[in-house]
Amino acid sequence: MNPEDYEVGLTKRSRTLVAMGDDWPDQWAGWLEDAVQQYDALVEQADDAGLDLEALQLEAHASGQQAFAERLGVEFESEFWEGECISGHFVCGWIKTKEIPKATAAAHRILAELKAKISDAQTP
Repeated sequence: MNPEDYEVGLTKRSRTLVAMGDDWPDQWAGWLEDAVQQYDALVEQADDAGLDLEALQLEAHASGQQAFAERLGVEFESEFWEGECISGHFVCGWIKTKEIPKATAAAHRILAELKAKISDAQTP
């Protein structure tokens, strides 16, 4: 797997590349990037409020972003790569192209549920 051969939006065998990056995904398809940013904002809101992230099924940082994308049906694979004086794991997140509308709807639903959970947890 050569990272230079991949670009978000690439379609192969009825799957679309929707996330990629070195060690953790840092490039996302537009619809997924919006959802991941909203997820991050909810994690930050809950953390700032001193809420138990684990109890709310939230996870911070890149691992949380990837876990959220997996809940939407994105499947991640990684492959070790080596360059001159550097190495790492190149991560790709794929989803069946026909499943993107369903994943987008799931993102809206999950984010709304998380927002409600955070709101309920903040209410005395």
